[in-house]
Amino acid sequence: MCILLASTPPLTAQQVPQWRSWDAPELALAGTFATALWIDAAQTRAFRATGVGETNPLLGPHPSDAQVNRYTVAAWLMVLSASAALPHRWRRLLLVSAATVEVIAVTHNTSLGFPVQF
Repeated sequence: MCILLASTPPLTAQQVPQWRSWDAPELALAGTFATALWIDAAQTRAFRATGVGETNPLLGPHPSDAQVNRYTVAAWLMVLSASAALPHRWRRLLLVSAATVEVIAVTHNTSLGFPVQF
């Protein structure tokens, strides 16, 4: 069986996708998300030794440091990569949502007695 592939002409300048630049509020939201995610991961590693269970169902009740680290990097990459591909309106919605979830997690962890540490 032989399959013939039709060649496609090269893209013109008008057909090439344009890079969507980030404005200052989007950068601030991305920074807020990344910082809160990093703090949440540090708090999770800190309370793991105390026997307090993790509430994130993707990590399970007692994740290892390696699981926490992998999850943190994956979440960071997925949110920021998806944000980069979205138009401004949807990018902001995603970044606000992700930052809100992480700030709530950090606030909850702090209320349990695990301070924000750098």
